Amino acid sequence: MHKSLHQHKNECSQKDIDNDKWQYILSHMTTKTKMTKDISSVLNVLYMSDWAQIRRKSIQDNWIVVTTTNNSQERWIVTYANLIGQRKLLHEISTTNIQTIIDGLSRGLPTNAIDKVTDLIGITMGALSKILDVSPRTLSRRHTLKSSASERLLRVSALFQQTLEVIGERKEAQRWFTEPKKALGGKTPFELSETDVGAREVEDLLGRIEYGVYA
Repeated sequence: MHKSLHQHKNECSQKDIDNDKWQYILSHMTTKTKMTKDISSVLNVLYMSDWAQIRRKSIQDNWIVVTTTNNSQERWIVTYANLIGQRKLLHEISTTNIQTIIDGLSRGLPTNAIDKVTDLIGITMGALSKILDVSPRTLSRRHTLKSSASERLLRVSALFQQTLEVIGERKEAQRWFTEPKKALGGKTPFELSETDVGAREVEDLLGRIEYGVYA
């Protein structure tokens, strides 16, 4: 039988662990629980360079990273296509107008996109709900996100999409995205994705890494 936190604290006290140290332990346990999850992923990340490869894969069970993405607008389109499960957009990256995304965000992204993102990045629902500024309870009741939350979800997803492009291997990308960085003032890239200004800082850092300016 698992011990409660109260029982565990009492045992620690008996071993002369003072209250400050216990609070330190407890805070680290809580932070880890809220931030990341350690479960098997059901979403595969596939790196592809052209439509001939993409058309053979389901976008429902896979997250597509297009290795030939030329700019941030194309990255946003690829990310949006992944979130809504619309593979056709990946065939029309160069011709899709950004207005397509703007209209989609106004209507709201489906809430099942949240499961994709938590799986993709390896984070908890609680951690993502903080970025979206929506409570987990509210998320569980909705079928469609409001436009503001949809925009935030697209932003954090596109930022991790860029991380996958630059870092490469998914586990390494997850680790990089959720660990504090000195270049980001001790914040994690995930935390900074909460705002547009913070996201731009992460984009700049990834750009420097990609071109070898910052290792």
